[in-house]
Order: sequence, then structure tokens, then C-alpha cells
Amino acid sequence: MKHRSHPNCVSGITGGESGSLSNDDLLYDPSIDDQNQRWVDQQRRKYQPLTAVTTTRPLPHSDAVLNCPACMSLLCLDCQRHSLYKNQYRAMFVMNCNVDRSEILRYPKQADKSRRRSRKQAEAATEQGTSDAAYYAVRCSICTTEVGVFDEDEVFHFFNVLSSYT
Repeated sequence: MKHRSHPNCVSGITGGESGSLSNDDLLYDPSIDDQNQRWVDQQRRKYQPLTAVTTTRPLPHSDAVLNCPACMSLLCLDCQRHSLYKNQYRAMFVMNCNVDRSEILRYPKQADKSRRRSRKQAEAATEQGTSDAAYYAVRCSICTTEVGVFDEDEVFHFFNVLSSYT
């Protein structure tokens, strides 16, 4: 019995059949990886200092490429992984992100975590605004998923992202 497969199935084409599939037929572009790398490098160079050496000096190392977990849109090409929490990253240059300044999030500062305070002391410190660090919610500009926070030092902190390691 001779094996027959669907005519549109690539695996059904054997050496005995006439012709071979082209890269276009296979939806394959052998140069796409190089083109994509040039685009990424061009995007990263946009926020590097302008000097004569910039074009010859290699770009700084990035710990990951970050994407939105809901729509997979690109959020960040240059980031630094948190030393303690491995699923968190910080970055200064992002794309497809909106900072929601209408919503202020407050977290206890690091020094305050180590000592216990009474509820009245915590409320008094919050009213004075000296105890807690203020952050703003950061959302994906494509699908509005909350992906992190933006701090007073203008640094993005990502925690709800898909990370691809470079």
C-alpha cells in the first residue's frame, strides 16, 4: 500500500515528487533574525548618549526582554533583574506603557519593614507622607493590563510580565 498524504501537507512531499518548496512557500525568511537584531539594536541606541564612539561600542547588557502577559506586546528591551525577587525587573526606558498618575500606590519603605509599628503610628506617618514610598500603576498601552509600577525616581518596576532571556 502506497502512503498518501494531504496535498497541502509539507511532510507529504517526498524526494520522488517533482519540485521543492521555496522559502516563500515555507513562510521562511533566512535573513529575518538579522533584520530583527538590527531593529532591536536601533531601538536601544535611541536612548544611549550621543558620542562618536556610540556606533562602535557594544550596547550594554540587558537581563531580559519584557512583554505584556496578556497581549504579548513589547514593553522593554533594556532592564535589570531584581537581585532578590527573580520575577521582578527595573528599567528606565520602556515602550507601550502608560503611567496611571490618577492612582497613587503606597508601599512601606525598606527601613520601615524591619521594625514593627502600631497602627496609629503607621497612619500618622502616612498622613505626613514621610513613611511610605509613592508609586503609580503602569499599564500596557495596548490592552491596559497592569504590568508594574513607576516610582518617584522615574524608574519602572515590572512584576507582571513575560520575560525572555537574552
